Amino acid sequence: MISASYITADIANSTKLFSSEEMELLAEDIGQILTVGKCIFTFSRFDSFQAFHRDPLNSLEMVMQIRSAVRKFSPKKPDIRICLGLGQANPDVSDFTFLKDDLFVNTGREFDKMANNRQWFIIKLTETDDLYRQPGFTSLGIFLDFLFRRLTYKQSQVLSDLLKGCPQTEIAKLQNKSLPTINKQVKALSWENFKIISKLYKELMQNQSANAL
Repeated sequence: MISASYITADIANSTKLFSSEEMELLAEDIGQILTVGKCIFTFSRFDSFQAFHRDPLNSLEMVMQIRSAVRKFSPKKPDIRICLGLGQANPDVSDFTFLKDDLFVNTGREFDKMANNRQWFIIKLTETDDLYRQPGFTSLGIFLDFLFRRLTYKQSQVLSDLLKGCPQTEIAKLQNKSLPTINKQVKALSWENFKIISKLYKELMQNQSANAL
C-alpha cells in the first residue's frame, strides 16, 4: 500500500536561462508550494530539489502546480524534469539523511535514467507488490508530460491559477484580461484533460488502498 511520495526534480538549463537572483525567486515559488503541501524538502543550488510528501493522493496535483510555476516564470520557456515516486516510507522521516527505504532509492535511480530519455515527467511505483499497476501510472505520466510540453507561456499562467482553484472570472481580473480571452486560453490548454488525469490518478490510488484492505 502506498503511504507516501518522493519527488526528485531538476530545472533544465537553469544557469543558461536565469541569473542566481532569478533562480532564488523561482526556488521560493516552488518552496511555497511544497510548504503548503506540508512536505519535507531540500534544495541544491536553487535549481534542483527533493521532497517527501505524506499525502500521496494529492501529490500529482502538487507536481502540476510546481511544473506550471516553472513554465509561467519566464517567456524563455523554462521546464523542469520530475520523477514522482510512490511507495512506503518510514513515518518517522524528518530529514533526508541516510534514507534507505525503497521509495527514496528507487525514485532516485529512476530520475537518473531520465537524463537519457525525452520524457520529463514519470510516475514510479517503488514497491514490488505494486508493479503490476505500473502501466496505468506510466500512461498518466506520458499524457501529462505531453500536455505540459505544448503549453505556451500565457497558457501556463492561466493553468497555474486554475490549479489554485481560481474561477475564470477571478483569473481575468488577476491577469487584466477579458473573460472571453481567458476562456479561450482555458480551452486551448486542454484544462479538461488536466482534470481527467488528476481524477484517474486518484482513482488508481484509491483502488490500491481498497485492494490493500
